[in-house]
Amino acid sequence: MRFFLPLFLFTGLLLAVEPKPEYQLELKVQQFGAGLLNGDHRTLYRLFVPVFRREVEFSRFDSAVQVWRQGRRLVRIKGKVIDTRGLGGHASIYAYFDGAEDYEYLYQSWIYADSGWELAWVSGILNQSFQYGRSETLAMRAVARLALEFLLSDEGRGWLKLGRVGLPETIVVVQHNRIEEAPLNIKGHTVVWQSPEAIKEKPVFPFMPLYCEFGMVRVFGSVALVALDFKPWPYYQGRRVLKQRRGMEIYLKKQGEGWQIHSVGKRW
Repeated sequence: MRFFLPLFLFTGLLLAVEPKPEYQLELKVQQFGAGLLNGDHRTLYRLFVPVFRREVEFSRFDSAVQVWRQGRRLVRIKGKVIDTRGLGGHASIYAYFDGAEDYEYLYQSWIYADSGWELAWVSGILNQSFQYGRSETLAMRAVARLALEFLLSDEGRGWLKLGRVGLPETIVVVQHNRIEEAPLNIKGHTVVWQSPEAIKEKPVFPFMPLYCEFGMVRVFGSVALVALDFKPWPYYQGRRVLKQRRGMEIYLKKQGEGWQIHSVGKRW
C-alpha cells in the first residue's frame, strides 16, 4: 500500500529542517570582529565574496584597513546582526580604540550564497573606489532587465504599495554606469535609458510623473543584487503621484544559464 503526504504538509517538513541563516550570520560577524581585533586581515579578506577576492588584491584591502586603524590599538569589538532580508544580511560593528572616548562604527552588508554567508561590503574601511562585481556585462544586463521587469510588475509595485499608481507609456530609466543603450519594451511600456547628465542638459517628457533609477547592479557569482527606485520626475507638469523616492533591493539567483528573481530585501 502506498501513502502520499499532502503537498502542504510535505512543504512544511522541508521548511522545518532548513538551517537558520541568522545564526550562521552571527557567527560570521563574530569571526570578522575577532579577526579585526587580532589584526588578522587575511581572515577578514577571506570572508568576502569570491569575486571581491578575484578583483581586489589583498595588499590593497590590507592597506585600506591600515588606513582605517591609523596606528591605533583596538581594545574591544562588538558585533550585532541588524537584519536578514531575502538573500541579504546587515550587521553593525562597534570598534573601541585605546584612549578614545567613543567607538567607531562599521556597517556591513552580507550575501547568502550557496556556500553560506559571504561579506559584500564594509563601510568605513572600503570606499567607492573599491568597485567590483561589474565585470560580467552580459550577466549584469540580464539581472538588470529582470529586476526592472519585476519592479514594473503588479507584484513589484505591490511590495512598495504602489499598485494603484499608473505607469506612463514611456518610462525613463537612469543609469549612472550605462549597461544598456537601445530602448526596450517591457510589459507594454517603452523603456528609454538616460544618464543623469543627459537629463540635466535636456529636460524631456514633461507629462511623465515618475522614472526609475538603478542604485546598484552587482553580480556575486551565483547571486546578484539590484537596487532600484521609483522617483518623482522633476520636470512633470501635472499633479505629483510620488512625494519621495520608493525603492527596493531585489535578489536574483542563477538557474542554469539564466537568472531568476529570488526575493526582495530592504525597501524604502
